[in-house]
Amino acid sequence: MAQMLEPQAGESIYDPSCGTGGMLISCLAEVKRRGGDTRTIRLYGQELISITAAIARMNLALHGVSDFQIASGNTLAAPAFAEGDRLRSRPRAAISSRRPGLTRSARAAGAWTR
Repeated sequence: MAQMLEPQAGESIYDPSCGTGGMLISCLAEVKRRGGDTRTIRLYGQELISITAAIARMNLALHGVSDFQIASGNTLAAPAFAEGDRLRSRPRAAISSRRPGLTRSARAAGAWTR
């Protein structure tokens, strides 16, 4: 999943159901693999189960991540990173595709699975 997202240095990455933070750490590793500066990545996540959110915080800290925010709570009922109907953290809205002619909005709508 992290390779499909193609995270870049300087971006914000948001996982609305982050669990123990595995995908966030994978995105960080992907940026590092591509030679990017991982210190410029901002990681955000929300997890319904408070103890799991605490484990995600610990996991990110143990991996040396300093710029992260993990919230506890129901993402659908009370999104922690929303302002109105938009995400506050401004993560990448699309999954990259190498197919020509596929627009960013089409990728965001899931057209990449065709």
